[in-house]
Amino acid sequence: AGLSRRRPSNYRVVKQIIHWELTSLPTKPGVKGTFQAVSARELETVIDMRRAIQVETNTQRSYDPRKAVISEFEDGDVFVWIAPNHRVAVTGTRKFGRSERYGTVDRIYAEPECPGRGYARALVWHLAEQILEKRGAVFLSSDADALGPTRLYRSLGFTPNCEMVNIRGVYD
Repeated sequence: AGLSRRRPSNYRVVKQIIHWELTSLPTKPGVKGTFQAVSARELETVIDMRRAIQVETNTQRSYDPRKAVISEFEDGDVFVWIAPNHRVAVTGTRKFGRSERYGTVDRIYAEPECPGRGYARALVWHLAEQILEKRGAVFLSSDADALGPTRLYRSLGFTPNCEMVNIRGVYD
């Protein structure tokens, strides 16, 4: 069986995404806690956080959080911010990819009890620092409706690079 030739009767905007760029860092945030590469001990916590991202972003793509986190862990790309109470507060990834020009920060997730404490800011700052040591720019993306991340990225000096609209066909 081939692909369906049915055409959608209409389209709807599913999500608006902002792509951000950073080329220099502001002053290092003075936040208590520790930035570190994820260890085997924190893997299950990070996998659970990725499941939460999947639910919150309501993406339609198939995604296996366990497989993704383990692969990124093996590549040394998963990092956490450990709060003073020794719990993982925020997780995120850093990728260099094939481009010599930039690296990306992705999958930032803060535990629900952590917003406003500066942990996400500290984690993103450290990830961006690692990238800027080797590349000229840092890129990341966020949902345009997510005001918290928008404020966070602007406060760190990220500027909108472009906006993208995801649309899906509506079939009758």
